[in-house]
Amino acid sequence: MSSILNAKIREQTGKKVDKLRKQNLIPAVMYGFGIKPVNLVVKYTDFKKVYSKKDSFIDLVIDNYKQKNKIKVLVKEIQYNPIKDNISHLDFYKVKLGEKLNASIKLNFIGVSDAVKGLGGILIENIKEIKVKCLPEDLVPEVDVDLSLLKNFNDLIKIKDLKLSDKIEVLENKDDVVVTVIKPRKEIVKETQEAQEGESKTEVNTKEKEANNIDNKEKNKGFTLIELLVVISIIGFLMIAAVVAFKNLRKQGRDATRVADISQLTRALALYQNDTGGEFPQSKNGECLEKDNGVGKMLMDIKALTRIGYDPLFPDTLPNPKPTNEATGTDNNGKTPVNNGFCFYYKSSTVDNYLLCFYLESNSKAGSIGPHCINKNGPIY
Repeated sequence: MSSILNAKIREQTGKKVDKLRKQNLIPAVMYGFGIKPVNLVVKYTDFKKVYSKKDSFIDLVIDNYKQKNKIKVLVKEIQYNPIKDNISHLDFYKVKLGEKLNASIKLNFIGVSDAVKGLGGILIENIKEIKVKCLPEDLVPEVDVDLSLLKNFNDLIKIKDLKLSDKIEVLENKDDVVVTVIKPRKEIVKETQEAQEGESKTEVNTKEKEANNIDNKEKNKGFTLIELLVVISIIGFLMIAAVVAFKNLRKQGRDATRVADISQLTRALALYQNDTGGEFPQSKNGECLEKDNGVGKMLMDIKALTRIGYDPLFPDTLPNPKPTNEATGTDNNGKTPVNNGFCFYYKSSTVDNYLLCFYLESNSKAGSIGPHCINKNGPIY
């Protein structure tokens, strides 16, 4: 299904679009099958109304555009103002019916878990959307995830458990965990303490049988020492858990930065294509993007970017093996990169397509751990 959204051609670019936002308008860009990128503007209230219907597609009607008919598009990306939390920019992707595309489907969590409601467990949502490949007419806006299936601690729902049409190909690892329920921290600590105390009592009873002549004062001293060991063990357990959680948070933070920078780069490439009459910057041998040389400098020179993003850990490390095929993201032998981290890698042997690759350290809605590549048509893997 699809809803109609009216749009207009936008002349304003750069900082001038702030005036549009003050008029309750949203700057946008449309790109995709068979067209050059087009700058648009839509009414904020109109878009919110259409988007709330959760249709798979939107039919764009653009004033003063060469194509008078409705243009079927996907909402490729929504940017939000980090302070006001309102929409600041939209990316529309034009689709071609009958031709498969890569897209994301949101996960809609419904129902209540008995493990959360009755046992006080903590719900952990690892994945909030999945990447898929299908015909546009088979794409659905969201998939329901029934939390009532989680009845006990450590119950989980994997991607392969989701109810999807056979016409939709999932591009994720089907064994990745979507959602699970874990015990509350106080429950884990309690169980650990009980186990430690059980071991301690066994040890004390054994010593009492071997030394019946020890007086009560000495027994009390031994019990106090055991209590102290139990507390130290618990503190050590909590410290290890805190360190692991902190490391995971740092990975997620770096991945969020990577995804934001890659999103800026894809928009900059679309602007470059628009400014050059449909051509992308060339880099036949592939390169790590940087501000002072190559493609990065080209994007900076035309003001498509105000800064070049770098991978937080591997700004100069090339993927190994280097992808050479803009369509598949593989090398000449059909292999994808295997190294655990590399730079923002760009390659374009022709002017009509490009390859942009990056690496993620954690599983999140942005993608799974490992290498990822995109081209002008969207994500490849």
